[in-house]
Amino acid sequence: GFTTERDGFKELMENEEWEIVVAYKMDRFHRNILNALDWSSGLSDGGKHFAAIDLDIDTSSPMGMAIYRIMAGLGQLERDQTAERTRMGLAGVRNDGRWVGTPPYGYKMDDENTSNGILLIHEEESETIALIFNLYEEGGYSISQTCEELVRKGIKTRSGKMIWQSVTIRRILNRRGLYEGNLYKGCEAPAILAAKLPCSTALSDEVTLEEE
Repeated sequence: GFTTERDGFKELMENEEWEIVVAYKMDRFHRNILNALDWSSGLSDGGKHFAAIDLDIDTSSPMGMAIYRIMAGLGQLERDQTAERTRMGLAGVRNDGRWVGTPPYGYKMDDENTSNGILLIHEEESETIALIFNLYEEGGYSISQTCEELVRKGIKTRSGKMIWQSVTIRRILNRRGLYEGNLYKGCEAPAILAAKLPCSTALSDEVTLEEE
């Protein structure tokens, strides 16, 4: 019930052959207070009503409509509080220097403790990361040319595909700070790349662009 852009809801609104909508729980119908109030404002004028079984709400009476609007506000409050708790939880994980979600390309997590969020260097992928930055920053390759070079060298994506997408390379390039070891503010990750200024020297020692 977060949005009105739902197939079932839109079908209902396009069909005028109904008098009352019955929902087991109100928050399955609307959990956004603006949507709930906007929808209810024209109900009685059109001879239509809403009922929720769990709260015994029935908008056919003034008291029922008042309860509906109060509960709509409480539903919005619950949604906002849940979102706030989620944000605080994610912030806590980041403050501990841990990664949230799937590790970015070039990193992995400890196979025996994948839930701790501590990033480790993925040796094979980290070599590809260094190659990508070398091609783009030192070799003057465009993003599309970098994709083509990876394909030419037979380097596969993490999912095992031979074709690299430009959006993937662009995302990697935009994460230079991460690959330099800057995980979050005040937190570090294992560095794959040297800092930007000495990067060309470091990469020239580690990455060979010759044909395999």
